Amino acid sequence: MKTVCKVNECSGCGLCKEKCSMGAISIDDSLDAYNAVINEDICVECKLCKNICPNNINVKFKKTIQWYQGWAKNKQIRANSTSGGVAAAISRSFVKKFNGAICSCVYENGRFVYKIAETLADLDRYAGSKYVKSDLQGSYKIIGEKLKQGQRVLFIGLPCQVAAIRNYVGDENGDLLYLVDLICHGSPSPKLLKVYLYEQQQDITVIEDIKFRQKNNYKLFVKKTDEKKYISIESKAVQDLYSFAYQKSLINTESCYNCKYAKLERVSDITLGDSWGSSLADAEKRKGISLIMCQTDKGHELVLGADINLQRVEVKKAIMANSQLSSPERMPKNRPLFFQAINKTGSFKAGIFLAFPSKAVKHTLKKYIISYILKKNEKDEM
Repeated sequence: MKTVCKVNECSGCGLCKEKCSMGAISIDDSLDAYNAVINEDICVECKLCKNICPNNINVKFKKTIQWYQGWAKNKQIRANSTSGGVAAAISRSFVKKFNGAICSCVYENGRFVYKIAETLADLDRYAGSKYVKSDLQGSYKIIGEKLKQGQRVLFIGLPCQVAAIRNYVGDENGDLLYLVDLICHGSPSPKLLKVYLYEQQQDITVIEDIKFRQKNNYKLFVKKTDEKKYISIESKAVQDLYSFAYQKSLINTESCYNCKYAKLERVSDITLGDSWGSSLADAEKRKGISLIMCQTDKGHELVLGADINLQRVEVKKAIMANSQLSSPERMPKNRPLFFQAINKTGSFKAGIFLAFPSKAVKHTLKKYIISYILKKNEKDEM
C-alpha cells in the first residue's frame, strides 16, 4: 500500500528518499505537485524522513549582514549569464582559491540534474536560470563524501534544496560547505515542459541545451545537437506559452505557493537574484545586474574574493522589487482550470485557453499574422 506523505507539502528535494535505508520512499510527479510517496508495506516507521524534511523541521534562518548589487568583471561571463554572472564569478574563484567542488544544476540528456564540477571548463554548463524542478538524487552522497575527504564544496540551488543539503550534511564538516541560494519564484514539474515541447514538435531527447531567458527576455530558446545557434520555440515576436504561464505563476508545483523560504531571512551563506529596481544606468541593466545578499562572514569573504564589480544597493527598493523576499507567489484562481484541461487533453495550449482565454486568442492571432506576413514577404522576394 502506498500513501502520499502527510508530513508537510513536499518540495521534491528527495532527501527523504536518499536517507531511507528501506527504499520505502519514491517521488511522484503528477504535473501540478511533487510528493514523497511512502510504501507502507516496506516502511518501518522510523520517522527519519519526518525528522530531516526541510519543509517539516525548524530551519535556522539568518539575517543578511551585507547587501550588494554587481556583476562579473569578465564581460563574456556576464554576457552568457541570465543576470550579472555573479554565481559564475564566485564559482570560478572557489575552484581557483580552494581547489573546491561546485554542485549546481545542469541540463543533460533531456533532464535537469545536479552535477559536480571541479574544473573551470566544467563551469560553463551551469550558466543560465532553469525554470523547472531539478533532480538532486545522487548529489547528497557525493557532497558528503567530498566533505569527509576535507574538500570544500560550494552548492548553488533553490532555498529548499539548500536546506536539504544542510540537513543531510549536519554539523560534521559543515565549515567546509558553502551554500548559495537563489531567489526563487517557484518551479514547475519537468513533465510540463516536456508536454509543451512535444506540442511544439520539439523532441527533448535531441535538444542539446535550453535557455529559459536571455537577460530580460523571458522566452524559451533551444539548441539542438550539431546546431550552433539557439532558436526561439515560437515566433521571435511572440512570447511562448510556457514562459507566459511561468511568469503568471500558473504552473508552479503546489508546495511553492506555501514556501516557507520565501522570506527576508535566508538559510544560506549567500543569496543571489536579479537587482530589480536598481538605480544604476539603463546600459548596465541591459547587460545584467545581480542582487547579492551575504548572511555569513565566510559568504561575505567569498563575494569579496571573487572577480565581481560590487556596487551599493538601496536595500528597501531591492526588497520591494523582489516579492519572494517577503512572501511566496500567490496561486492563481484559474490554476485548477489549467491542470483540468491539460490532464484531460494532454495539451498545454488547451490549458492556457481555459485559464487565460483572451491571452490564448491573442497569442494565436499574432502567430498567424506574423506567419502570414513572413510567407508573403518570401513570395514577394521570389
